Amino acid sequence: MKKIKFISTCTALIIILMAFFAFASINTVNAATTQASVECGEITDNGVEVSVKFSKDISGETFSSNWQKVDNNTIKANFAEGAYAYVKVESSNGDKEEGIVAVPVKLQEKEILDMTSKESDVTLSNLKSEDTLIATVNGLKVTAVKEGKTKITADIKFSSSDETKKYTWDLTVVPGSNTTGSNTNSDGQTSENKLWADFSNATYALNIVDNENATVKINGINDIKGALAVYFSSKEETEEEVLNNYKKYYNKSADFEWCLVDDTNTTSLSKKAYELWKENSDIYMHIVQIAEAKAEDSLSALDYENVKVVVSSVKINNPVEKLWVDFSNATYALNIVDNENATVKINGINDIKGALAVYFSSKEETEEEVLNNYKKYYNKSADFEWCLVDDTNTTSLSKKAYELWKENSDIYMHIVQIAEAKAEDSLSALDYENVKVVVSSVKINKPDVKVNDKTTADGKIPQTGLDNKVVFTIGVVMFIAAISFVGYKKYKDIK
Repeated sequence: MKKIKFISTCTALIIILMAFFAFASINTVNAATTQASVECGEITDNGVEVSVKFSKDISGETFSSNWQKVDNNTIKANFAEGAYAYVKVESSNGDKEEGIVAVPVKLQEKEILDMTSKESDVTLSNLKSEDTLIATVNGLKVTAVKEGKTKITADIKFSSSDETKKYTWDLTVVPGSNTTGSNTNSDGQTSENKLWADFSNATYALNIVDNENATVKINGINDIKGALAVYFSSKEETEEEVLNNYKKYYNKSADFEWCLVDDTNTTSLSKKAYELWKENSDIYMHIVQIAEAKAEDSLSALDYENVKVVVSSVKINNPVEKLWVDFSNATYALNIVDNENATVKINGINDIKGALAVYFSSKEETEEEVLNNYKKYYNKSADFEWCLVDDTNTTSLSKKAYELWKENSDIYMHIVQIAEAKAEDSLSALDYENVKVVVSSVKINKPDVKVNDKTTADGKIPQTGLDNKVVFTIGVVMFIAAISFVGYKKYKDIK
């Protein structure tokens, strides 16, 4: 009798447990993927501004360096026409919100867009045009046929993901710039056979990493016949002077180092120009077009005489503003594991001249107060612990800041730039006087939402979609199993 009563009790418990488990499963949050809002701006010679707006707070998220945070939900970046990108944020329960970016394209009739990826970790396939009367597709090349609008679609897979994403580009085809007939430009050339490049809308992007990686990209020019050659100097020069300097190069007696512009409209910076940049001096670029040459010719082969100075002088840097770092678009990512592993990464800054040093406090401070605190450090009487920002734009959190974080108090970071120092200098070597406060105060935490301490759990099993109800259910199953086992041992010999 006792055995029958025990079996009935266990059966009832199991039925109740199954009902509870079914209820818990209904309320379990399964990982879901939603789409962020993607907006593309107008097409300009400098590219297209793209913004991605997420529904969740992204203030603690980190994105690649080309993205800048606009607010706690939005990031933005500038892309070339036809570019594509993928960004995402994930929650601890596996939910994912993704932004699929396909930058609009504008082509002239008969113009060809090559969609072949230059990145080894990207596979683009299944390229199609929705309207083949407007644009056709051959392999990974899109050809504009006639004026109108259509969409181009493709599947893209990144090697870092098992998923393939569908991308859709808006394509606008406009009439070709060349016209038939006898229309004549102001320089006396027919528009159908325009020889010289038009630099009236050109812009110049200077990009310097080091002496071996320094370039200038010329945007806003196209349909170049022949080759472009440039040299750099510290002053403006007349068209006659530039032509004479080219003639000197032609006669093997050049005063300047000449560089070719490649087929992406990019040229290397000469050693002289790099030295001018290091000295914070003006840099002027001078450009000639050699009509009968080819962009792939070597400089030594540019012994042609059909030459025109297309840009006599253009300044490509701003030495007044180049010295100090621009923090207007900076974002700050606080990452705390424990006292020994606590950092702040500064995103959205580059071209740092000198070193950056920081200290942390519990309140906002004026530029004057920050500078006085640095002077105290300089005089070995600092009130605060100073930390250096390394070459990855990351700094350690001071012990004081860590204690503020544990107390859930405000943490403010204060940053000075020491122009003559180096990022690899030790703090004790920062006895320089060419200093500027680049950020007087910025709050780097939200006291009401404490940063996750990775040494404790957050109530959910990460990346499983399981919540506390399921964990409780598993515990009940183990409890009933234990009771059943004890009962079995006790009543197994009763018939």
